[in-house]
Amino acid sequence: MRYKQAMAFEIEEKSVKLYYNKQCIVFNSYNAYSRQSFNRFRKTLTNSPKDRYDNLNDVFRLARVCNIKATSGGYGVEMTVHKNIAY
Repeated sequence: MRYKQAMAFEIEEKSVKLYYNKQCIVFNSYNAYSRQSFNRFRKTLTNSPKDRYDNLNDVFRLARVCNIKATSGGYGVEMTVHKNIAY
């Protein structure tokens, strides 16, 4: 788990989960244009300093550059509903 100022990242092999304001935004390799673009997205977030990619605009800009779509839902409840995010 990597912590930024207002958000936390859970970076795994096939997904990156972003926790922000009681929401969970998931970027995974299945919604990516290619596996290589997802790996670039994941490695960029992993190797970034603490003050880089610390807001939603920067993270979604990186996802758009890497051609990755996100899914989202709430956490801390019994059931999580996933839906596509348009950006």
